[in-house]
Amino acid sequence: MDPKSNYLLSRLPASDFQRLQPHFELISLQQGQVLYETDVPVHYFYFPVDAVVSLYVLLGDGYTAESASVGKFSMFPLSLLAGGCSLNRAVVRTSGFAYRVPSQVLRDEFKRGEGLMQVLLEALKWMLAKITLSSVCSRHHSIDQQVAQWLLVSIDSTQTNSIKVTHEQIARMLGFRREGVTQTLGKFLSRLVISSVRGQIEVINRPALEKIVCPCYWDMLKQEKQWSTADLLDV
Repeated sequence: MDPKSNYLLSRLPASDFQRLQPHFELISLQQGQVLYETDVPVHYFYFPVDAVVSLYVLLGDGYTAESASVGKFSMFPLSLLAGGCSLNRAVVRTSGFAYRVPSQVLRDEFKRGEGLMQVLLEALKWMLAKITLSSVCSRHHSIDQQVAQWLLVSIDSTQTNSIKVTHEQIARMLGFRREGVTQTLGKFLSRLVISSVRGQIEVINRPALEKIVCPCYWDMLKQEKQWSTADLLDV
């Protein structure tokens, strides 16, 4: 599996890529695997290839919600570039592979101020845009719209219509009660938008789901297109 299957690594100048290449380690990630916890030193940066990882915010009262998801277009934890500990909990949402690089190796390369710095600053800008959009969405759009968006983003990330996930997991990621998510998915089932067996959901009518989803999904796709075609000199 080619490291350049990760979008960020594919954008590195040849000289930067060659310096990092000896340090790339391909690892298998399994759904539900916890890669690191909040406020615990992290020893690797991860560049997903086909895995998707959820980054969670944990509050003092035990409440958790997904602040962002990371797939092949980015890496994590971006906050660690500044040193110290991670600000999030990272849990594998979709099984797959990722390349990891020792944190000190990547920090040293970042400090050179060359191609890697430009690429990762670009990634940080895109991640902040996604988090900002997600924050606004969670306050202004219905649970039906947000669940529809979550389903669409998930199948876009994995390029398959089938998702291994429980109602409880979706509720935890979106910050809703499980009962509310179950009610929404029940409506989607009755409209033949999805099919479902225990622990797995399949999108069977994408156009219908696209009519339900909030405008944030389309804004996110627009930003992603801009991000994927951006000139590094514009960072």
